[in-house]
Amino acid sequence: LLAGVTNRKIFTRPMVYIPGLFSKDLFRFGTFVAVSGGSYKIVTKLLQKWLRERGKDERAWWIPVIAGLVAGLASSIDEPNRRRNLLLFIIARAVGSLVKTLNKHGQIPTIP
Repeated sequence: LLAGVTNRKIFTRPMVYIPGLFSKDLFRFGTFVAVSGGSYKIVTKLLQKWLRERGKDERAWWIPVIAGLVAGLASSIDEPNRRRNLLLFIIARAVGSLVKTLNKHGQIPTIP
């Protein structure tokens, strides 16, 4: 599709490129992204509401952990081959978040 746009062939022969917009793989990836983000937000908000109703601190450290685990289950929707690539990005993001949190709480020094 990108090659068709850059070569302007998409405007002369659009029916060659349009079926790629509705492929099964594209729908699986879109569903994975939507379910992953949506489930994280829903679980986070429900747990915060549950804690608020009981008079406890709604900023508990374990809320994002549980929400992340539930959102991670959405990876079963995506293609198995793409899961490995996605895992590399997730691990890098998790390490970055861990370092940021430890730095914020004074457990590790700031690196200039």
